[in-house]
Amino acid sequence: MTLLGANKEDTIIDGSNSSDVVAITADNVLINGFTVRNSSLGQAGVLLKHSASSIVRGNVVTQNGWAGIELDDSNNNTVSDNIVSFNAGSKTGLIWGDGIMLSSSNNNTVSGNVVTYSIEDGICLDSSDNNSIFGNVIENNEGGVVAGAPSNGNVIFRNTFIRNIEPGWGQLENNTWSVGDRSIDRSLSK
Repeated sequence: MTLLGANKEDTIIDGSNSSDVVAITADNVLINGFTVRNSSLGQAGVLLKHSASSIVRGNVVTQNGWAGIELDDSNNNTVSDNIVSFNAGSKTGLIWGDGIMLSSSNNNTVSGNVVTYSIEDGICLDSSDNNSIFGNVIENNEGGVVAGAPSNGNVIFRNTFIRNIEPGWGQLENNTWSVGDRSIDRSLSK
């Protein structure tokens, strides 16, 4: 199945603060060329749940009440070339929100995204293994890339971290973190 917008600036899917905006529960789905915004609190802009071999590419995902893009129990997917910004909300009574969240999701590729202004992490891995996280710009989030336990075998490399409170931490053992990642603090530059 292909969901193809005319262009990501003018083709808008607005959730009007009710549930997840786009929820994918099938395999081999492409979503490309949309602005996806305004999920309800505790919900995602784009949710892949029990999905495999799907692609989320070339979208603007913004102002959602939990995560911009969430993969839940989803494997072998690609999340690339998206602009993910200003995602925050409340779940279980706490205020948080991640730009891109992988939960119990394995063997995915997250690349070429610009992830900014998430109240929590730019990219969060929770109980997710063997994912490749590379070539992303992660700016002005609380955490850059965070690998929560138990997340193993993830490869995180060639990302650019700008003005995050913490560039990228979490479960360092059993994951590969590139020393070539760039961390830039523009607030100190003139």
